[in-house]
Amino acid sequence: MKSVRGSSALLLTSLALLIAGRGVTANGIDSVTAFEDGRYVTIHGSGFGTKSPARPLYFWDFGNSITGTSSFSRLMYTGKIRGFVSTTVIALGSTTSLQVDLAGDTSAVGPQDGVSFDSPRMYAWIKRRYEFNIVTASGPNGFNLKSFRLWDPWIHDMFVNYQGSNGGTGHVEVEHTQNERPSIWFGKTPIPGSWVIEEFDYQSSTVGRQDGVLLYIRNGIAMWEFSARFSMRTTAYANPYNRLFFDQVSNNRVAPGTFEYIDSIYVDDSRQRVILSDEPTWRQVTSGKDAHREIQIPLSWTDSRIEIAARKGSFDSGAGKYLYVIDSNGQPVSTQGFAVPGMDVNPATLRKPVNTR
Repeated sequence: MKSVRGSSALLLTSLALLIAGRGVTANGIDSVTAFEDGRYVTIHGSGFGTKSPARPLYFWDFGNSITGTSSFSRLMYTGKIRGFVSTTVIALGSTTSLQVDLAGDTSAVGPQDGVSFDSPRMYAWIKRRYEFNIVTASGPNGFNLKSFRLWDPWIHDMFVNYQGSNGGTGHVEVEHTQNERPSIWFGKTPIPGSWVIEEFDYQSSTVGRQDGVLLYIRNGIAMWEFSARFSMRTTAYANPYNRLFFDQVSNNRVAPGTFEYIDSIYVDDSRQRVILSDEPTWRQVTSGKDAHREIQIPLSWTDSRIEIAARKGSFDSGAGKYLYVIDSNGQPVSTQGFAVPGMDVNPATLRKPVNTR
């Protein structure tokens, strides 16, 4: 029996050393207070890093009859918002949306004057719906929909584009600084008549190197490989991008009644974020089943504690959903989601609701 115990102890010790050698850590979420829409929720754990300031640059909640930026934004947007609040088409969990007719105007939708940021990193999240088919709605020159665009105004840029004249297929293009590989055609088209959640995760390249990151993720599916890198800066175009735009019909005209609807927009000058998802395990994929991800609003952020203003968005509830903390490199601190506490909690233990809109 002694030899068996000794062998078992030796085996356990060896396994522990092997695990340590592989760099397995316990970083991630340890506990979450009761999750309910509109309430402060505290996330405890480790390895979150620090984020200061914690709040996003801008958050717009057009789904709650508001065109101005949320009070949880660090900055208040002073430019023009293109579109108007409407009840014509709304996402689940919302009461209104921002309705925009793309006809007769080549300026950007939503924050028309662009969203400025002063950082080599940026993350944008948007829930929107195209109420048109890009092929049949094309004008004489196609459609030329630049759904997302980064500028060093107005010197050089990078954009995601859908062109109706060639079947609506999308591509990402870096103008001026990456002529050796100007485009990635990703073979996807806009989804008409359906709400989609799109994420844009950016990190600037260094001057003269093809090491910049732009990830475009639609309903949890990446439009191109996560390993793709871009040359965004050269000695001739050394400035990083510092302004972003959504949905511009570029150099073209489309018919009246070509509507787009926007439920919400979140923009930050950091890649760090908190996501509520229906994925028990975080995926980085370019095909397969869609995922539903709702952005959360961070209010404070330390390495071991994050407080958020909870948003269930178009989820029916927080029950059966999972929280993820994403780090400064755009990666989850843990790929295993933390199941949020269900809704069957004592209301007396919850904090008073706050306006997350």
